Amino acid sequence: MHITELPVEAELKVQVYALNSDVIAIEFKTVVKEIQDATILVEAITNDNQQPISFSSNKVALKIEYIDNSNNANVPILWEDVFIKYVKKGKNGFHQIIQTKDGRTVNRRQAFRLYIGEDATLHITTTTEAMQVILKDISSTGFGFVTEKDIDINKTRMCVLQSNIDGKRIKLNGTIVRKQEIEGTEKFVYGCQLPKFSPELDKIISAKQREKLQQKRSR
Repeated sequence: MHITELPVEAELKVQVYALNSDVIAIEFKTVVKEIQDATILVEAITNDNQQPISFSSNKVALKIEYIDNSNNANVPILWEDVFIKYVKKGKNGFHQIIQTKDGRTVNRRQAFRLYIGEDATLHITTTTEAMQVILKDISSTGFGFVTEKDIDINKTRMCVLQSNIDGKRIKLNGTIVRKQEIEGTEKFVYGCQLPKFSPELDKIISAKQREKLQQKRSR
């Protein structure tokens, strides 16, 4: 998909990676405002002082992500190695995004995962048993938990997990899609997929990433 095929007002995520790393350092949200030649102009991305952020650095790699909601698909499309620069058009400022390759659809499990490590209560929907587990991580498309319980995921797949993140109670309904024994322990890590993209978790993840960035800047 070419970047100019994005609809005006489409919501995008700008992902900033340390060079040669697969870990997102920070993520910003913006909106497509205009198609200009072979590029797009998006709502200016600013810092806490409302100053436009500069993405010109040879120490980072930039990607943008768009969630295609057509036909309720909720499919992430990713543009890698984009260039982003701040431009003025009349009295208005924008960030201009230039692609170097067409966007590609990605597996939803590739969504950025935020480590949590908090106690949680898990209910398997086929039983009344409540299990105490550890909520390992969350993403906008799924979550992972750790427990000593050996769950037969060929027979039991649906679960409900409740936990707290920064004092906020969350409830996640998921389908267990993978299971892995942690080597050298008697514990298992389970990966769960949400029935659809979760804007609520996406907001939590974005807030935590901003918090981490501010902590780094204050050191």
